[in-house]
Amino acid sequence: MDYVVYSDERYPTWWISRSFSNKITSFLSKNGFQVKNADDLATWMKACIGQNTAHKSVVVFSQDVVPSTVCHSPSPACLARTFLDSGGRIVWIGDNPFYYQGIIATAVSSIPETDRKEMIRTGLLAQNNQGEFARHWGLDGPYCVLGVIPVFMSSPSGKVKITKKGKAWGLLRPWYSNRPIIKKGWSRHRRLSVFGSSRPIYPIPAKKIILQPEEERRISFPSILSSLSGLVGLVPAIATAVAAILAFLTGWAPAIIYPLVGVSVLLIGAYGVYWHLRLREDFAGAWLKNFCDSYPESGFLRLWDYEPIEIDDQMLKDLYNVAIHTESS
Repeated sequence: MDYVVYSDERYPTWWISRSFSNKITSFLSKNGFQVKNADDLATWMKACIGQNTAHKSVVVFSQDVVPSTVCHSPSPACLARTFLDSGGRIVWIGDNPFYYQGIIATAVSSIPETDRKEMIRTGLLAQNNQGEFARHWGLDGPYCVLGVIPVFMSSPSGKVKITKKGKAWGLLRPWYSNRPIIKKGWSRHRRLSVFGSSRPIYPIPAKKIILQPEEERRISFPSILSSLSGLVGLVPAIATAVAAILAFLTGWAPAIIYPLVGVSVLLIGAYGVYWHLRLREDFAGAWLKNFCDSYPESGFLRLWDYEPIEIDDQMLKDLYNVAIHTESS
């Protein structure tokens, strides 16, 4: 097997700080991984594809911004996706994959300052807290390159529950998920393996953000159901109050109260079950999506969908274990 870790200080990183990136790179390089910069990574991926050895190749991105050398646009035609299609494995940590495209520092410095400010204002360019720049692809990146829809979490976020599959691959340390993906439509689908699931309390589906403004103005059937369910919750309380007033005024308590109480209990139960199931929908915080039928353990492997404040020894071991995992290991 050919193990590589990508690290290049000429290109930006986002949620994974430069110091954490260096820590990961140092750990993996001491454990048999070759360190490659953005240019060398592109050359290596092309060689893996051309020599039909991608299925024996793994690259860990120690920086959570893809360099322009391996992803020229948010498209399945990019080099990184071709590497996946050929049976390669990419291990990604930190912010949403392909949400940003890394630009080499010298290329950014050549852009006039007024133009740079305008690009930032219009959302074409983003700047992190370390003063580094990247092209902002947004949700077009993960959706177009990988075919996945991320979920933007509000606080409090759900803690990842490591699945049996994740444990089998050597994943042990859970975390609080911030950028999971939607599992609906993927259940029972052999191309997606969930390593860690989360049950967020206040999710904001990225699918709604992807819609164009004119589409957002349309009233969808799910939104109508959601609104009606809120009204249904008021029905039992109103019905019971009306029944109590009538019973008091007429003395017909048995004839009025009992049927309405029964209906109220049923409505409250249905209302509770609906919201319980809705709020407890599972999302994937750690996952592997396969792109090559011939090599089911290959593909895009996602971990740590949050911004870590530390990366300890156990996390490094987990990262190493999932990167080198094979069916026989």
